[in-house]
Parts: sequence; structure tokens; C-alpha cells
Amino acid sequence: MQPHPVDLWLAKLLTLPTRDQVSAVRIAVQRCDPIAAKWFDGQKLGPAYREYAATLDRWLAAQAKDKDLEKAARPLDRRLNREIEYEQDLPGAMAAHAQTDLMAIGLGYSPEMLDEILRTAVFFAAAAYTGSRDVPIQVDADRLSPGELAFIEEWWRESVRRFPGLDG
Repeated sequence: MQPHPVDLWLAKLLTLPTRDQVSAVRIAVQRCDPIAAKWFDGQKLGPAYREYAATLDRWLAAQAKDKDLEKAARPLDRRLNREIEYEQDLPGAMAAHAQTDLMAIGLGYSPEMLDEILRTAVFFAAAAYTGSRDVPIQVDADRLSPGELAFIEEWWRESVRRFPGLDG
């Protein structure tokens, strides 16, 4: 059986340096910014989310330290420790999780699980963006909806455009 192209694309992300991995995944996650922002606002965490996003920008530009990024994510991460399946606004919660996954990728949380974290961030972004209520945890690429696949294909094209080494 041939691996699905999405699986190959996600594996190629692992060849990038860490900040580039975060930047590439962020291309997908940024499309869900309004969804995540609305969810965080509903959790009374809007200001903390905006601070996290600004700190992530600074971190990507090497103008903030790892500890700054971790500190900015802490209030968000505390709220996200609940089981996602029980969330009222499932697309919002998935968008929020994808946002904080960027920090986990950047700071090297669970290096043995990096491929899973990358996959989850992209799949959650795709599910949130398409309004899916099906949480894509441990989902094969073959089980993604047509809308989610289209989202991921657009993300990959943009990632290759920004990081030409991915096209090889």
C-alpha cells in the first residue's frame, strides 16, 4: 500500500530546522486565527491569546526567548488540558489546540512525538477551518474529508513556495 501524499508531506516537515517547522505549520494554523481568537475570547483568555501570538511572532524572529514563549502559552495551555471531545465549540477548541501546538513544536516538547504533534496541528487546523465536529486524533490521511484534504493541499503548496527544500 502506498503512503498517502499527506503522510509524505508531513514527514518532509521533519527535515526542516525547528523554527521553519513552526513557520510551515503556522501557515495552516494562521488560517484558523479568527476561530481560535473567538474561542479564547469565549474562555476569557483573549488578551492572553493575543500576547501569546505576539510572543510567537517575536520568537520566530529570534527576538524572544524560549522561556518567554512558554510563559505566554501557560494560561492557554492550562485551559486546553481538558478532554477536547467535551467542548461545546469543537472547531474553536481544535483551532486553539493547533495554536498551542506551535509552541510545543518550537520548544521541542516530546521530541519522540514530534511527528504526531505536527500532524495534529495540521489536521486540527484543517478540521477547525472546515467546521468539522469530528476530532482527527490518530486519524489516517485517508479518513480526512474532501474539505480537509483541500485545505491541506493548499497549505502544502504554500509551504513548498516558502520553503523550496520541501519539494524534493
